[in-house]
Amino acid sequence: MKILTINIAAYNAERYISKCLDSLIKCNDLDLLDIAVVNDGSTDRTSELAHQYEKNYPNSIRVIDKEDNGYGSTINIGIKTAKGKYFKTLDSDDYFNTDVFNEFVNNLKQCECDLVLNDYVIRNPDYNVIESKRCLKDSELYNHVLNFENNLSKTNITMHCITYKTSILKKMIEKIDENCFYVDVEYNTYPLKYVNNFVSFCLPVYSYIVGYSNQSVSTKSFIKNRKQHEKVVYSLVNYYEQNKDTMNTQLREITKYIVSSLAITQYWIYFVCNPSAEIKAEIINFDCCLKHNSLEIYSDMIKYGNGQKRAKIIPILRVISFHGYVLLFKIIHKFNVISIT
Repeated sequence: MKILTINIAAYNAERYISKCLDSLIKCNDLDLLDIAVVNDGSTDRTSELAHQYEKNYPNSIRVIDKEDNGYGSTINIGIKTAKGKYFKTLDSDDYFNTDVFNEFVNNLKQCECDLVLNDYVIRNPDYNVIESKRCLKDSELYNHVLNFENNLSKTNITMHCITYKTSILKKMIEKIDENCFYVDVEYNTYPLKYVNNFVSFCLPVYSYIVGYSNQSVSTKSFIKNRKQHEKVVYSLVNYYEQNKDTMNTQLREITKYIVSSLAITQYWIYFVCNPSAEIKAEIINFDCCLKHNSLEIYSDMIKYGNGQKRAKIIPILRVISFHGYVLLFKIIHKFNVISIT
C-alpha cells in the first residue's frame, strides 16, 4: 500500500521539475510513495521531462497530462486519482528537504491521524534560507496526537505544512475552484471540518521558494490577477456563510480569520494599483458585495486582521466613501509600503 500521494502541479516547469523530483526519488521508502505529476497544459518540456522520470521510476511516479484548467484542477484530479493513505501537495518550483522527508515518511507509517502538520522553510531563488516556519505555536505539543477542536487555534495552517488523510479529501463535498489562482486557501480550509485529530512534527519538510518574478504571489501578479483573487474571497465567504452554524467554536473562529485575512488582502491589492476611476469603482463594488454576502465578515474583519496596519485603514475609507483613496495610494507609495504578502 502507498503511504503518501505527493501531488505536483506543473505548468511550464521545465526549469524546476528535475530538482523537485530529485528531492523525492532520494527517499529511502520510494516504493511507498505515489508521486503524481499533473501537467496542466504545459507548452514547454515539462511533460517530456516528467515522463522520463516516470519511465525510470514506474512504481512510484506517474504523469497526468491534461488541458490547462488551473491550479485547482490539479488538486481536484490529484484527489480523485490518489493512491496513498495520505495526500500532500508540492508545487513544481519547490522541493522537499530529503533528509527530514525520510523521517516524515517513516512517521506516516504508524500514523492514523486525519491531519499531519510539519514545519517548513522559505528560501530565495538561490535556495538560501530566508525564514523557518513552525506549524505549531507551542513546541511542547509536537509529536502528540491532539484533538482538533480543542487545539486548532494553536496551529498555523498553510499549504506547505498540511498533509491530509486521503479518505477525508475523497469524501469532501467541496471542490477547489478551477481556472483561478490563489485557491490554495480553499484547499487549506475546506477539509478542516472533516478533521477530528492531528499530529505535528518538528520537521521542515517543505522548501518554499519565493522571489520568482512570475509567481502568483508577487505584487505585480496580484494586481494583474486581482479578479481571480476576488473570486476566491467570494468562494470562501460563501463557504463560511453556508457552514458556520454547523462549525464548532474554534473552527468557526479560525475560518472567519482565514476569510477576513483574504478579504483584507483584496482591499490592499486595490490600494497598490495605480489610482484610477476604474480601480476606485472596483473597491467600492467589492466593499458593497462583501457587505451583501456576509455582514458578519464585513463588520468583524478588522478585528480578525490580527493587528495589521492595512486593516485599520479600511473602516476610515468606508466612512468617507473611499474619497481618500488617491491620497492613500500616494502615502503607500511614498513610504514604499507596497508588499501584499
